[in-house]
Amino acid sequence: MFSRCRFIENRVTVTVYGGGALRLKQDCAPTFTDCHFIRNNGGAEGGGIWLTGLSAATFRGCVVTDNIAYVEGGGIYVEQQAHPTFADMLVNGNVADSGAGITLAGSCKPTFTNVTVDGNVATDYGGGIESRLEARPVFTGLVVTNNAAGKDGGGLYSTGLLDGATQLSTFTFNGARFSGNRASLSGGGIRVANGCVMLAAACGWRGPMECWLFFEHTL
Repeated sequence: MFSRCRFIENRVTVTVYGGGALRLKQDCAPTFTDCHFIRNNGGAEGGGIWLTGLSAATFRGCVVTDNIAYVEGGGIYVEQQAHPTFADMLVNGNVADSGAGITLAGSCKPTFTNVTVDGNVATDYGGGIESRLEARPVFTGLVVTNNAAGKDGGGLYSTGLLDGATQLSTFTFNGARFSGNRASLSGGGIRVANGCVMLAAACGWRGPMECWLFFEHTL
């Protein structure tokens, strides 16, 4: 268990790798409580945190802020069959080409409870969150505010398309609020495309509906 740790200004020197502050593989399952991941540089992916394999790490009361990735997951990157737990967290001020706050890929199954994703900036897609391929995240009490994307999905961008093959990315919201997010092209709040399934209950959206929601080839 790691408690009240500070991971500050660490960096990956080889840009093809990821996890500026933390990189967990295989079935690694530590617990992090009240830890801060600040101003780390993850190279290609996972500016602050990078989780892969069957990792079942738990993060409670942590802050992931001002981290950088050159491709995806400025704050957090989760892939393959990882199934971590995030609770009572703040993810803000992170930067990446896509998924500036959080990127979820592969067939990962993370759970998020009372997580705020705020003020992250993506050059392309998913200012706050990017979910793609067969990712199946579950969000409870999610708050996504003031994120920005240079192309699509200011708050959240999701797609199941890869190299012409359609896979289902399913994401579930049990209470969520999207507000103040923006995108230059489409889906200021949410853009969902190409074989995705969205299940939502008790959610709130602020802003014109045509600006906030954009659905294409969804189920």
